[in-house]
Amino acid sequence: MRFEISFTIGAFDDAADAFSLATSYLKKPLTVIKSPISFTQGVWISDYNDVQKTLSSNKDDCFSLHDGSKISDLDVVGNVNAIVYWRDEGFSTDVIAMEILDDSFIDLSAFIEAAAIRKFNLGMIYDAHKANWQNEQIISNFEAYGKSLEGRRLISHPYWTPKVGFTVDIRNNPGRHVQTHNMRLMAAPEMWFGPGAWGYFEESDVLAFDKALKKEVVAPGTIHIKLFDFKEWDYEARPILEIQSAFRQCTDMDAIEEKLNAQLPFPPVY
Repeated sequence: MRFEISFTIGAFDDAADAFSLATSYLKKPLTVIKSPISFTQGVWISDYNDVQKTLSSNKDDCFSLHDGSKISDLDVVGNVNAIVYWRDEGFSTDVIAMEILDDSFIDLSAFIEAAAIRKFNLGMIYDAHKANWQNEQIISNFEAYGKSLEGRRLISHPYWTPKVGFTVDIRNNPGRHVQTHNMRLMAAPEMWFGPGAWGYFEESDVLAFDKALKKEVVAPGTIHIKLFDFKEWDYEARPILEIQSAFRQCTDMDAIEEKLNAQLPFPPVY
C-alpha cells in the first residue's frame, strides 16, 4: 500500500524537520537511511537524534528510510516498509510517501492529525502497481505487459514523442495521478483533504459526494473520504472509472488541476 501526502513548500524547515514528523508515529524501528548529501550509500540507523542532526547540518532536501535487513532493500518496492521525503522546488511542494506493508508499521491516524497541524493539502492511499496503468503514457510499456490500448487516445507529446513516438493521453483518465503546483493530485481510492486543501477545493463539494463508501472529519479542517477499496483488482474496471469520474466532477477537480497547472513556471508534461 502506498500512502502519500503533499504540503505547500515550506511546511518543513528542512529534511530534518520532515524526518522528525515522519518517524514520530512509528510502531516499529526503521533500520536504514539514505540521502544525497549525508548518507549517500545508505547507512544503518543507530540513533534517530543523530540522524536528524546530520540531516540538518548538511542541509539535505530529501531522504529515504526503510526497515529491511539489507541496505539495498529499498530498491525492491513492496518488500519493506519505507518512507521517502523530498522537496520539489519546481512544483513548490513538500512530499512524504510511505510504502506500508501492514498496520504494524505506523499509526497513520496520529500521523495525519500531526500533518494537519502543518496544513497539508492532500493525502491518499493506493496500490502503486494498479494505479500505474491509469497514469502510463509510454506505448511500449503497455505492449511489454500485454495491456490493451483500446479506448486510449494517442497523442503527439511535446516531450516524449521525439524520443518514443506517440503517447497515451492520460488527461482522459479520471484516475490519473499528477504532480501539480503545491500538491500531488488524484481521485485515489482513499483521500484526506487537509487544511491546506480548502484554498483550492470546497469542503461542501467533498462532503456532498454521495457515492463514497466513507466520509468523516478526522482532524480540524481534515476530511477523510473513501471511494473504493485500494485492494480492488483492476483500477480501470468500469465501476472504478465511473466513481473516479463522478468524484472529479462533484469536486471540480479537473478545473482545479488546470488552475494549479497554470501556476507552474513551465508547461505540465502529461
